[in-house]
Amino acid sequence: YAQIDVVRGLKALDEAEREMKDMKNSYYDFFILLNKASLLFFQRKADDAIRNLIKLYLNDHYKKADTSFKMKIAVAECIMRYESGENEVCLKRVEQVIKQFNEHLVQDDFKRERFILKLVPSLIDSKGIENNKKLYAQVQKFVTAPVKESIEDGEVLPYRQWLAPKVGVEPEILNR
Repeated sequence: YAQIDVVRGLKALDEAEREMKDMKNSYYDFFILLNKASLLFFQRKADDAIRNLIKLYLNDHYKKADTSFKMKIAVAECIMRYESGENEVCLKRVEQVIKQFNEHLVQDDFKRERFILKLVPSLIDSKGIENNKKLYAQVQKFVTAPVKESIEDGEVLPYRQWLAPKVGVEPEILNR
């Protein structure tokens, strides 16, 4: 449902969350919270998405998760905070994420996350992408560059899907 009917997907996740409440299974809770956050974000409900991520951070399976996965979740939170208009909180969170995951961010496998963590403060500083031609060109290049499907599948929030409308590209036509 995440691909074809977001509202229906959220209803399915809400139902699963209700059913899992009695089972006390933190693995399923983790899965539900992560997916709800993503779907809510793309419904333009960034504040609700952030609330789900905050619950996710308290989950036992988050604490046991791979560091690179935790970093991708934190990058998604930075994007959500930017979109919610929490500029000061967003900038502080970007700093924290860079400091927390610095060892990983220098690796080639995480150049997309590095780009996003550099981009978000630039978007805030320039008060939007449309006010900075250089920034617009960088984002347009990022959005239109071909990417392996497996790379985008590993992103909590597909970065190109988020950025595409900002440079006049329909997310649906992005080549994978």
